[in-house]
Amino acid sequence: MTRHSHRSIRGGAAVEFLFCLPLLLLLLFPVVDFARVIQANMILTSLAREGANLAARTALQPQELMETLAATAQPLDMRTNGMIHVTKILASRRNGISTNVVIGQTRWNGGAHVPEKGAWACGSVGTYWDAQGNCAGFPPLAGAPEIDALNGQLKDGDVVYLVEAFYRFPLLFGSLDLGDFALPGLNPNLYAMTVF
Repeated sequence: MTRHSHRSIRGGAAVEFLFCLPLLLLLLFPVVDFARVIQANMILTSLAREGANLAARTALQPQELMETLAATAQPLDMRTNGMIHVTKILASRRNGISTNVVIGQTRWNGGAHVPEKGAWACGSVGTYWDAQGNCAGFPPLAGAPEIDALNGQLKDGDVVYLVEAFYRFPLLFGSLDLGDFALPGLNPNLYAMTVF
């Protein structure tokens, strides 16, 4: 009699576990993706910081700089899901008002992701991307596009570099379809910016 009751208790526990397992997995999947997003955001922030530091202190060409940064961004796949912009900003005074104007921008030719927005994007004010990844068609300095980054904090004539890193994060379980119980299909776009 006792031998039979031990078997039924073990069998009952297994059945209960099988009923609870899908619920436990549904709770685990978002936690895994959330941890991966945090890691990717930390990598992207470090990439933008190091990029701004290198842009301001070295004689590397922008494309070479961005290739170096993308190579250090593992495990992120920057070629497929990433983009880097390096923007050169000049502080100038116009009519007694201190403004920051964009005097150049380069985008990484190795990245396939097209970001939705950033601090400033080439393509406005008659500008366009050339084959080398440089923003071309800038008007003279008096008509150069203004940017809000560090407005009023720079001295007249200061030049700073703004590095933006964009990443379209592919969730592992974000579009998991379980019929009526589906996780939302989100693809978060991560962004990091540093000025140096």
